[in-house]
Amino acid sequence: MIKTGSILIAALVLAGAATASTTQMRGAELVSANGCRGCHVIGEDGGSIGPSLNGLSERMSPEMIKAQLINPKTINPNSFMPSFVDLPEEDMTALVNYLSELK
Repeated sequence: MIKTGSILIAALVLAGAATASTTQMRGAELVSANGCRGCHVIGEDGGSIGPSLNGLSERMSPEMIKAQLINPKTINPNSFMPSFVDLPEEDMTALVNYLSELK
């Protein structure tokens, strides 16, 4: 019974890691597909119109990131950033999770 339980726990941990990895990959795809690097630096690449997204998790909570994606003019009324209010919830979650992990 212990072996079966250990195997089940290992399988659940691996499945969770795969889901997290898939969500992170989808978030990265959305950043690329929506041209975020045209205005924002991520890593070493990107534009300078908007703020760098490096270290975003140190400045904004996931809730704040989502609010910014939905209504970019909340923080900066002069923002050129488009709203992502129509992004499907699954994609919004992936994008927020990705941005929340940026160091």
